Parts: sequence; C-alpha cells; structure tokens
Amino acid sequence: MKADDVCSKVIEILDAYMEGVEWASIGHDASLAEQGMDSMAFIQVVVDIEAQFDIEIPDEYLLAERMGSVDKIVEVVCGLLEGSI
Repeated sequence: MKADDVCSKVIEILDAYMEGVEWASIGHDASLAEQGMDSMAFIQVVVDIEAQFDIEIPDEYLLAERMGSVDKIVEVVCGLLEGSI
C-alpha cells in the first residue's frame, strides 16, 4: 500500500476523534496533542489503525515521539506493512 493511501486512511480515522481539524492547513507534521488529541482518543485511534490495516503496533511505538503526528503514524504503519519494523 502506498504512503498516500495510508495517509488518507489515517486521516479518516483521526477525523472520527478530532473533529474540526483542518489537516491541509496545519500540515501532517503537526503535533496531534497540540491539536487536541488526548490519551484516550490516541488509544482508540491506535485500535482503529490496527484493525484497518490488520497490523499490531509494538508497544515501543505507542509514544508521542513515535506516533505524535500524521507523518509519524504513516511512517510506522508503512514500516509494519513493509515488514521493516
């Protein structure tokens, strides 16, 4: 799956938990926490991402440093899909 396709699906999932965020205007490298994502929403997003892509995200990636923006989430998901993580 191409990174652009992963990104689109990740944004669809995020939109369910972060209403009103204009991804095009803030950029995909913006901090999700600064956009209002709390820890409960993050857990729900991770569960939805795992289900959507049929992957299991290792615990060591469940940190803001590793998955705190759209770009970082896409990087992790693509790495898992490609088998490089």
